[in-house]
Amino acid sequence: MNKWQIVKAEDIINFNPRESIKKGVIAKKIAMERLQPFARDVSGYDLAEFKGGTKFRNGDIIMARITPCLENGKTAKVNVLNEDEIGFGSTEYIVMRAKEGISDADYVYYLSLSPLFRDIAIKSMVGTSGRQRVQIDVLKSMELHVPTLEEQVEIGKTLRVLDDKIEINKKINGNLDQIGQMLFEKYIINDNSHGSLGLLSDIAIINPRRSMKKGSESIYIEMRNLPTQGSFPLDWTTRVFNGGMKFTNGDTIIARITPCLENGKMAYINFLEENTIAFGSTEYIVIASKDDIYSEMFYFLARHLPFVHYAITNMTGSSGRQRVSGDILGKFELRLPTSESVEQFGKAVNPIMEIIKTNCLENRKLSFIRDTLLSKLFTSEIEL
Repeated sequence: MNKWQIVKAEDIINFNPRESIKKGVIAKKIAMERLQPFARDVSGYDLAEFKGGTKFRNGDIIMARITPCLENGKTAKVNVLNEDEIGFGSTEYIVMRAKEGISDADYVYYLSLSPLFRDIAIKSMVGTSGRQRVQIDVLKSMELHVPTLEEQVEIGKTLRVLDDKIEINKKINGNLDQIGQMLFEKYIINDNSHGSLGLLSDIAIINPRRSMKKGSESIYIEMRNLPTQGSFPLDWTTRVFNGGMKFTNGDTIIARITPCLENGKMAYINFLEENTIAFGSTEYIVIASKDDIYSEMFYFLARHLPFVHYAITNMTGSSGRQRVSGDILGKFELRLPTSESVEQFGKAVNPIMEIIKTNCLENRKLSFIRDTLLSKLFTSEIEL
Protein backbone atom coordinates (compact mmCIF):
# COMPACT_ATOMS: atom_id res chain seq x y z
CA MET A 1 0.00 0.00 0.00
CA ASN A 2 1.08 3.56 -0.61
CA LYS A 3 1.31 5.83 2.40
CA TRP A 4 -2.09 6.58 3.99
CA GLN A 5 -4.34 4.74 1.58
CA ILE A 6 -8.11 4.57 2.02
CA VAL A 7 -9.13 0.92 2.45
CA LYS A 8 -11.95 -1.10 3.95
CA ALA A 9 -11.36 -2.60 7.38
CA GLU A 10 -11.67 -6.13 5.98
CA ASP A 11 -8.72 -5.37 3.66
CA ILE A 12 -6.36 -5.17 6.66
CA ILE A 13 -8.25 -7.19 9.31
CA ASN A 14 -9.34 -10.82 9.30
CA PHE A 15 -12.63 -10.80 11.22
CA ASN A 16 -13.57 -13.94 13.19
CA PRO A 17 -10.87 -16.13 11.59
CA ARG A 18 -11.67 -19.84 11.45
CA GLU A 19 -10.09 -21.97 14.17
CA SER A 20 -10.94 -25.41 15.49
CA ILE A 21 -11.26 -26.86 18.99
CA LYS A 22 -12.87 -30.26 19.48
CA LYS A 23 -15.90 -30.25 21.76
CA GLY A 24 -15.08 -31.63 25.18
CA VAL A 25 -11.42 -30.59 25.04
CA ILE A 26 -10.12 -28.62 28.05
CA ALA A 27 -8.78 -25.28 26.80
CA LYS A 28 -8.04 -21.79 28.08
CA LYS A 29 -11.18 -19.69 28.33
CA ILE A 30 -11.17 -15.89 28.54
CA ALA A 31 -14.51 -14.89 30.00
CA MET A 32 -15.96 -11.40 29.50
CA GLU A 33 -15.23 -10.45 33.11
CA ARG A 34 -11.51 -11.04 32.42
CA LEU A 35 -11.51 -7.97 30.19
CA GLN A 36 -10.94 -4.71 32.04
CA PRO A 37 -12.09 -1.32 30.65
CA PHE A 38 -9.62 0.00 28.06
CA ALA A 39 -6.90 -2.41 29.22
CA ARG A 40 -4.75 -4.20 26.63
CA ASP A 41 -3.90 -7.34 28.61
CA VAL A 42 -6.50 -9.79 29.91
CA SER A 43 -6.50 -10.31 33.67
CA GLY A 44 -6.27 -14.10 33.36
CA TYR A 45 -8.05 -17.17 32.08
CA ASP A 46 -9.84 -20.32 33.23
CA LEU A 47 -9.38 -23.89 32.08
CA ALA A 48 -12.74 -25.11 30.86
CA GLU A 49 -14.36 -27.72 28.66
CA PHE A 50 -15.01 -26.34 25.19
CA LYS A 51 -18.71 -26.46 24.34
CA GLY A 52 -18.81 -23.49 22.01
CA GLY A 53 -17.76 -19.85 21.68
CA THR A 54 -15.38 -17.66 19.71
CA LYS A 55 -11.88 -19.06 19.13
CA PHE A 56 -8.62 -17.15 18.93
CA ARG A 57 -4.82 -17.25 19.09
CA ASN A 58 -2.19 -15.09 20.76
CA GLY A 59 -2.02 -11.68 19.13
CA ASP A 60 -5.70 -11.67 18.18
CA ILE A 61 -7.88 -8.82 19.36
CA ILE A 62 -11.12 -9.70 21.14
CA MET A 63 -13.75 -6.96 21.30
CA ALA A 64 -17.07 -7.15 23.10
CA ARG A 65 -19.88 -6.71 20.59
CA ILE A 66 -22.74 -6.30 23.07
CA THR A 67 -23.96 -3.37 25.14
CA PRO A 68 -22.77 -2.16 27.66
CA CYS A 69 -19.50 -4.12 27.42
CA LEU A 70 -18.41 -2.45 24.17
CA GLU A 71 -19.18 1.05 25.44
CA ASN A 72 -17.26 0.20 28.63
CA GLY A 73 -14.11 -0.48 26.61
CA LYS A 74 -13.92 -4.27 26.88
CA THR A 75 -11.34 -4.88 24.16
CA ALA A 76 -8.06 -6.76 24.64
CA LYS A 77 -5.12 -8.28 22.81
CA VAL A 78 -4.80 -11.98 23.65
CA ASN A 79 -1.47 -12.73 25.35
CA VAL A 80 -2.05 -15.76 27.59
CA LEU A 81 -1.73 -18.59 25.05
CA ASN A 82 1.27 -20.63 24.00
CA GLU A 83 2.55 -20.81 20.44
CA ASP A 84 -0.05 -22.51 18.19
CA GLU A 85 -2.44 -22.82 21.15
CA ILE A 86 -6.09 -21.95 20.55
CA GLY A 87 -8.25 -20.44 23.27
CA PHE A 88 -11.93 -19.59 23.40
CA GLY A 89 -14.34 -17.17 24.98
CA SER A 90 -17.75 -15.58 24.88
CA THR A 91 -19.93 -15.73 21.80
CA GLU A 92 -20.28 -11.99 22.40
CA TYR A 93 -16.72 -11.35 21.17
CA ILE A 94 -15.66 -10.19 17.74
CA VAL A 95 -12.20 -11.56 16.96
CA MET A 96 -9.85 -9.48 14.81
CA ARG A 97 -6.53 -10.65 13.41
CA ALA A 98 -3.91 -8.66 11.50
CA LYS A 99 -3.24 -9.84 7.93
CA GLU A 100 0.36 -10.98 7.50
CA GLY A 101 2.37 -8.60 5.34
CA ILE A 102 -0.46 -6.07 5.27
CA SER A 103 -1.17 -4.99 8.83
CA ASP A 104 0.45 -5.01 12.27
CA ALA A 105 -1.25 -6.67 15.29
CA ASP A 106 -0.49 -3.79 17.67
CA TYR A 107 -1.77 -1.29 15.11
CA VAL A 108 -5.01 -3.25 14.72
CA TYR A 109 -5.47 -3.35 18.49
CA TYR A 110 -5.02 0.40 18.89
CA LEU A 111 -7.17 1.03 15.83
CA SER A 112 -9.98 -0.91 17.56
CA LEU A 113 -9.64 1.43 20.57
CA SER A 114 -9.60 4.63 18.52
CA PRO A 115 -12.67 6.91 18.62
CA LEU A 116 -12.88 6.56 14.83
CA PHE A 117 -13.41 2.78 15.03
CA ARG A 118 -15.39 2.65 18.28
CA ASP A 119 -17.90 5.36 17.28
CA ILE A 120 -18.82 3.49 14.09
CA ALA A 121 -19.05 0.19 15.97
CA ILE A 122 -21.30 1.66 18.68
CA LYS A 123 -23.56 3.45 16.17
CA SER A 124 -23.99 0.19 14.22
CA MET A 125 -25.50 -1.65 17.18
CA VAL A 126 -29.00 -3.07 16.74
CA GLY A 127 -31.36 -5.15 18.87
CA THR A 128 -33.64 -4.78 21.85
CA SER A 129 -32.81 -2.32 24.60
CA GLY A 130 -29.97 -3.62 26.78
CA ARG A 131 -29.09 -6.42 24.34
CA GLN A 132 -27.84 -4.49 21.32
CA ARG A 133 -24.97 -5.90 19.29
CA VAL A 134 -22.49 -4.61 16.72
CA GLN A 135 -23.21 -5.39 13.08
CA ILE A 136 -20.00 -7.03 11.89
CA ASP A 137 -20.72 -6.23 8.24
CA VAL A 138 -20.60 -2.53 9.12
CA LEU A 139 -17.16 -3.03 10.66
CA LYS A 140 -15.90 -4.94 7.64
CA SER A 141 -16.96 -2.22 5.22
CA MET A 142 -15.69 0.66 7.37
CA GLU A 143 -13.43 2.98 5.38
CA LEU A 144 -10.07 3.62 7.04
CA HIS A 145 -7.18 5.95 6.33
CA VAL A 146 -4.26 3.52 6.78
CA PRO A 147 -0.48 4.11 6.57
CA THR A 148 2.17 1.74 5.25
CA LEU A 149 2.96 -1.42 7.20
CA GLU A 150 6.26 0.13 8.34
CA GLU A 151 4.45 3.13 9.82
CA GLN A 152 1.78 0.90 11.35
CA VAL A 153 4.58 -0.90 13.19
CA GLU A 154 5.98 2.43 14.45
CA ILE A 155 2.56 3.60 15.62
CA GLY A 156 1.93 0.30 17.40
CA LYS A 157 5.37 0.38 19.01
CA THR A 158 4.91 3.96 20.28
CA LEU A 159 1.57 3.20 21.90
CA ARG A 160 2.73 -0.22 23.14
CA VAL A 161 5.48 1.39 25.25
CA LEU A 162 2.82 3.29 27.21
CA ASP A 163 0.71 0.17 27.76
CA ASP A 164 3.79 -1.84 28.73
CA LYS A 165 4.49 0.64 31.53
CA ILE A 166 0.84 0.56 32.60
CA GLU A 167 0.96 -3.25 32.80
CA ILE A 168 4.22 -3.20 34.80
CA ASN A 169 2.60 -0.86 37.33
CA LYS A 170 -0.45 -3.15 37.49
CA LYS A 171 1.71 -6.20 38.19
CA ILE A 172 3.61 -4.34 40.91
CA ASN A 173 0.32 -3.27 42.46
CA GLY A 174 -1.05 -6.81 42.25
CA ASN A 175 1.95 -8.11 44.18
CA LEU A 176 1.69 -5.29 46.72
CA ASP A 177 -2.02 -5.99 47.17
CA GLN A 178 -1.23 -9.65 47.93
CA ILE A 179 1.37 -8.55 50.49
CA GLY A 180 -1.27 -6.32 52.06
CA GLN A 181 -3.64 -9.28 52.29
CA MET A 182 -0.91 -11.35 53.95
CA LEU A 183 -0.32 -8.57 56.49
CA PHE A 184 -4.07 -8.47 57.14
CA GLU A 185 -4.04 -12.21 57.82
CA LYS A 186 -1.00 -11.87 60.10
CA TYR A 187 -2.02 -8.87 62.21
CA ILE A 188 -5.82 -8.92 62.09
CA ILE A 189 -6.96 -12.51 61.54
CA ASN A 190 -4.25 -14.68 63.08
CA ASP A 191 -3.16 -12.33 65.87
CA ASN A 192 -6.58 -11.77 67.42
CA SER A 193 -7.11 -14.83 69.55
CA HIS A 194 -7.67 -12.56 72.53
CA GLY A 195 -10.01 -10.15 70.81
CA SER A 196 -13.70 -10.14 71.72
CA LEU A 197 -16.43 -11.28 69.34
CA GLY A 198 -18.52 -8.51 67.85
CA LEU A 199 -20.18 -7.11 64.74
CA LEU A 200 -18.74 -5.05 61.90
CA SER A 201 -21.10 -2.25 62.95
CA ASP A 202 -19.25 -2.07 66.29
CA ILE A 203 -16.20 -0.56 64.58
CA ALA A 204 -17.60 0.68 61.24
CA ILE A 205 -20.29 3.03 60.00
CA ILE A 206 -22.16 1.49 57.09
CA ASN A 207 -23.38 4.06 54.54
CA PRO A 208 -22.54 7.11 56.67
CA ARG A 209 -24.62 10.25 56.25
CA ARG A 210 -22.72 12.90 54.32
CA SER A 211 -23.89 16.21 52.94
CA MET A 212 -23.61 17.27 49.30
CA LYS A 213 -25.74 19.95 47.64
CA LYS A 214 -27.74 18.89 44.61
CA GLY A 215 -26.41 20.65 41.55
CA SER A 216 -22.87 20.85 42.92
CA GLU A 217 -19.97 19.22 41.05
CA SER A 218 -17.70 16.56 42.49
CA ILE A 219 -15.76 13.44 41.57
CA TYR A 220 -17.95 10.58 40.36
CA ILE A 221 -16.83 6.92 40.21
CA GLU A 222 -18.80 4.72 37.81
CA MET A 223 -19.42 1.06 38.58
CA ARG A 224 -17.36 0.03 35.55
CA ASN A 225 -14.35 1.79 37.09
CA LEU A 226 -14.38 -0.26 40.28
CA PRO A 227 -11.56 -2.81 39.89
CA THR A 228 -12.17 -6.53 40.27
CA GLN A 229 -8.55 -7.00 41.30
CA GLY A 230 -6.93 -4.12 43.13
CA SER A 231 -7.77 -1.42 45.59
CA PHE A 232 -7.74 1.72 43.44
CA PRO A 233 -10.49 3.03 41.10
CA LEU A 234 -9.57 2.58 37.44
CA ASP A 235 -10.79 6.07 36.55
CA TRP A 236 -13.24 8.78 37.55
CA THR A 237 -14.97 11.84 36.13
CA THR A 238 -16.54 15.05 37.41
CA ARG A 239 -20.35 15.19 37.51
CA VAL A 240 -23.18 17.27 38.86
CA PHE A 241 -24.60 15.63 41.98
CA ASN A 242 -28.24 14.60 41.70
CA GLY A 243 -28.07 11.61 44.05
CA GLY A 244 -25.95 8.59 44.82
CA MET A 245 -23.76 7.14 47.54
CA LYS A 246 -21.26 9.58 49.02
CA PHE A 247 -17.76 8.75 50.26
CA THR A 248 -14.46 10.34 51.19
CA ASN A 249 -10.84 9.43 51.91
CA GLY A 250 -10.51 6.40 54.16
CA ASP A 251 -13.77 4.80 52.98
CA THR A 252 -14.14 1.44 51.25
CA ILE A 253 -16.85 1.17 48.58
CA ILE A 254 -18.33 -2.19 47.59
CA ALA A 255 -20.72 -3.10 44.78
CA ARG A 256 -23.81 -4.63 46.40
CA ILE A 257 -25.53 -6.02 43.30
CA THR A 258 -25.06 -9.17 41.24
CA PRO A 259 -22.82 -9.91 39.34
CA CYS A 260 -20.64 -6.99 40.46
CA LEU A 261 -20.43 -8.18 44.06
CA GLU A 262 -19.49 -11.72 43.04
CA ASN A 263 -16.85 -10.29 40.70
CA GLY A 264 -15.24 -8.47 43.62
CA LYS A 265 -15.87 -4.89 42.51
CA MET A 266 -14.67 -2.62 45.31
CA ALA A 267 -12.16 0.15 45.96
CA TYR A 268 -10.35 1.94 48.76
CA ILE A 269 -10.65 5.72 48.58
CA ASN A 270 -7.42 7.57 49.36
CA PHE A 271 -6.79 9.94 46.43
CA LEU A 272 -9.23 12.81 47.09
CA GLU A 273 -8.17 16.27 48.12
CA GLU A 274 -8.66 17.06 51.79
CA ASN A 275 -12.31 17.44 52.85
CA THR A 276 -13.57 16.38 49.40
CA ILE A 277 -16.69 14.24 49.21
CA ALA A 278 -17.12 12.15 46.06
CA PHE A 279 -20.11 10.10 44.95
CA GLY A 280 -21.16 7.15 42.83
CA SER A 281 -23.82 4.56 42.13
CA THR A 282 -26.69 3.88 44.50
CA GLU A 283 -25.58 0.24 44.13
CA TYR A 284 -22.53 0.91 46.34
CA ILE A 285 -22.22 0.17 50.02
CA VAL A 286 -19.83 2.51 51.83
CA ILE A 287 -17.85 1.31 54.84
CA ALA A 288 -16.39 4.09 56.96
CA SER A 289 -14.29 3.70 60.08
CA LYS A 290 -15.47 4.89 63.48
CA ASP A 291 -11.78 5.35 64.23
CA ASP A 292 -9.24 6.31 61.54
CA ILE A 293 -6.90 3.48 62.52
CA TYR A 294 -9.35 0.96 61.00
CA SER A 295 -9.67 2.59 57.55
CA GLU A 296 -7.34 0.43 55.43
CA MET A 297 -8.31 -2.67 57.39
CA PHE A 298 -11.88 -2.52 56.03
CA TYR A 299 -10.71 -2.76 52.42
CA PHE A 300 -8.81 -5.97 53.18
CA LEU A 301 -11.71 -7.28 55.28
CA ALA A 302 -13.99 -6.77 52.27
CA ARG A 303 -11.62 -9.01 50.27
CA HIS A 304 -11.48 -11.65 53.03
CA LEU A 305 -13.21 -14.85 51.87
CA PRO A 306 -15.50 -15.32 54.93
CA PHE A 307 -16.80 -11.76 54.46
CA VAL A 308 -17.27 -12.23 50.70
CA HIS A 309 -19.12 -15.51 51.29
CA TYR A 310 -21.33 -13.87 53.94
CA ALA A 311 -22.21 -10.96 51.61
CA ILE A 312 -23.04 -13.20 48.63
CA THR A 313 -25.11 -15.73 50.59
CA ASN A 314 -27.17 -12.92 52.14
CA MET A 315 -28.22 -11.34 48.84
CA THR A 316 -31.95 -11.10 48.20
CA GLY A 317 -34.14 -10.19 45.23
CA SER A 318 -35.14 -11.57 41.86
CA SER A 319 -32.73 -13.57 39.73
CA GLY A 320 -30.12 -11.32 38.10
CA ARG A 321 -30.94 -8.33 40.34
CA GLN A 322 -30.01 -9.60 43.78
CA ARG A 323 -28.51 -7.24 46.33
CA VAL A 324 -27.04 -7.30 49.80
CA SER A 325 -28.03 -4.53 52.20
CA GLY A 326 -25.80 -2.35 54.33
CA ASP A 327 -27.70 -3.43 57.44
CA ILE A 328 -26.87 -7.06 56.71
CA LEU A 329 -23.18 -6.31 56.21
CA GLY A 330 -23.15 -4.45 59.51
CA LYS A 331 -24.21 -7.70 61.21
CA PHE A 332 -21.16 -9.59 59.96
CA GLU A 333 -19.62 -11.31 63.01
CA LEU A 334 -15.87 -11.07 63.56
CA ARG A 335 -13.35 -11.15 66.33
CA LEU A 336 -12.72 -7.47 66.97
CA PRO A 337 -9.03 -6.67 66.61
CA THR A 338 -7.08 -5.17 69.46
CA SER A 339 -5.87 -1.59 69.01
CA GLU A 340 -2.29 -2.87 69.11
CA SER A 341 -2.92 -5.29 66.23
CA VAL A 342 -4.62 -2.59 64.15
CA GLU A 343 -1.79 -0.10 64.76
CA GLN A 344 0.84 -2.66 63.73
CA PHE A 345 -1.17 -3.51 60.61
CA GLY A 346 -1.58 0.18 59.74
CA LYS A 347 2.14 0.91 60.03
CA ALA A 348 2.96 -2.05 57.79
CA VAL A 349 0.29 -1.55 55.14
CA ASN A 350 0.15 2.25 54.81
CA PRO A 351 3.38 2.53 52.75
CA ILE A 352 2.08 -0.23 50.47
CA MET A 353 -1.18 1.62 49.83
CA GLU A 354 0.74 4.81 49.07
CA ILE A 355 2.87 3.06 46.43
CA ILE A 356 -0.26 1.54 44.89
CA LYS A 357 -1.83 5.01 44.73
CA THR A 358 1.27 6.52 43.11
CA ASN A 359 1.37 3.79 40.46
CA CYS A 360 -2.35 4.12 39.73
CA LEU A 361 -2.14 7.90 39.35
CA GLU A 362 0.77 7.42 36.96
CA ASN A 363 -1.30 4.90 34.97
CA ARG A 364 -4.10 7.43 34.70
CA LYS A 365 -1.69 9.96 33.18
CA LEU A 366 -0.21 7.37 30.82
CA SER A 367 -3.71 6.33 29.70
CA PHE A 368 -4.57 9.96 28.98
CA ILE A 369 -1.42 10.36 26.87
CA ARG A 370 -2.17 7.10 25.01
CA ASP A 371 -5.77 8.08 24.31
CA THR A 372 -4.75 11.56 23.13
CA LEU A 373 -2.25 10.01 20.72
CA LEU A 374 -4.90 7.54 19.54
CA SER A 375 -7.18 10.35 18.45
CA LYS A 376 -4.42 12.10 16.54
CA LEU A 377 -2.48 9.19 15.02
CA PHE A 378 -5.52 7.49 13.51
CA THR A 379 -6.80 10.65 11.85
CA SER A 380 -3.29 11.49 10.50
CA GLU A 381 -3.41 14.73 12.52
CA ILE A 382 0.14 13.85 13.56
CA GLU A 383 2.60 11.41 11.97
CA LEU A 384 5.59 9.57 13.39
